Amino acid sequence: MRRTGDRQARSQRIERRISAVSSIAMCVLTVLVQIVVTLLLTRLLKEHASLAYAILELIGVVMAVSVFLRSGSPSYKLSWLCLLLVLPVSGMLLFFLWGGTHQAKTLSLKKVPPPAERESARRQSENNVAKLTRKDAAMGRVAAYLQKRDFLLYNRTSAKYFGDGMEFFDDLIAHIQQAETYIFL
Repeated sequence: MRRTGDRQARSQRIERRISAVSSIAMCVLTVLVQIVVTLLLTRLLKEHASLAYAILELIGVVMAVSVFLRSGSPSYKLSWLCLLLVLPVSGMLLFFLWGGTHQAKTLSLKKVPPPAERESARRQSENNVAKLTRKDAAMGRVAAYLQKRDFLLYNRTSAKYFGDGMEFFDDLIAHIQQAETYIFL
């Protein structure tokens, strides 16, 4: 079992490294394309190079405005804006390659599904949320939000607050001493 976990962790590290290297390589490649395009435009279009590059910059500005008007994370949009305005050719190439959409990292990290609750427990949780909502609307909204994410609301439970670790350990020792058959940890 441990070897499988080590293999998975090693595989995930390798995937992250490959992803990082490919991202850096793509950025370096686009900057090189930016340099090559600039040199080619200067070389081939001696008289009209500034006009052609101005058109590319204008297209980059239009794309930057469209990115600015999109909904989404401001920090994500800011990075695209900077890239499109500072290096318009590279920015446009990257924008066309990646579509300008935020892509979450999709490594082989599989989410563990929550335990399957019996339908009766789920219905009881819905009743508990309804009762809580009648008592306190704000707390009811929080409980409903958590329930949608498979955190059910139970009743007839208790919790004890310990101000410091000594109180907790004293209580823990008292409960351990009350054990009759076994202690499950």
